[in-house]
Amino acid sequence: MVDIIRAFYDCDAAVINSGSVRIHDDVEMGPIKFSLITKMMDSILAVKKVPGPIVMQMLENSCSKYPEHNGRFLLVSGIEYTFDAQLPSGSRVIKESVRIKDSFIDLTK
Repeated sequence: MVDIIRAFYDCDAAVINSGSVRIHDDVEMGPIKFSLITKMMDSILAVKKVPGPIVMQMLENSCSKYPEHNGRFLLVSGIEYTFDAQLPSGSRVIKESVRIKDSFIDLTK
């Protein structure tokens, strides 16, 4: 789903809040089209250039309540990262693991 959004907007990475996905109808087997994705979401999609420190804040917020199922966990495409749920909230994301596309995140940009 997020891969389709990223491809549609031709951007390096995409994220959506897992709590924004709503499926009210049965989804038929077959190719998933962008129009179906927009029907399944109760949020507006936007394309933004986001600085590295903000990406880190987003990822930290995403896993801050893990393993609770509260809808804040991000669905990502083009981003790879590791987090340790045993660490305190706000310091769970392993900074050295965060990659966007094929590059490690630059926290100075």
